Amino acid sequence: MQYRAGGDGGSALKLLLAFVKNVVDNPSEPKYRSINAESSVYKNKLGILVGPSALLRALGFEKNDEGKLVLKEGEDAALLRQTSEKLARALETFVQMNPV
Repeated sequence: MQYRAGGDGGSALKLLLAFVKNVVDNPSEPKYRSINAESSVYKNKLGILVGPSALLRALGFEKNDEGKLVLKEGEDAALLRQTSEKLARALETFVQMNPV
């Protein structure tokens, strides 16, 4: 919530939710198991904030030599699902507290 100015917090929540939900909904789809951490979208929406990288690492994403965050094999599906649900609730709360 400390990033309300300019919508940075809401944008970060939306993007994190999309990354996690895609893996939860499509666990065996390779394209959802990696995130280009060098992309301008990632850098501008998540890289500027404290926390998103730590959250992704806690979920099992590891940075490779190509600058991508790749979800390692044997990830905790229950943790991913719970995190997706919590991110959805956090985004809901953010939207309620920051009406357009």
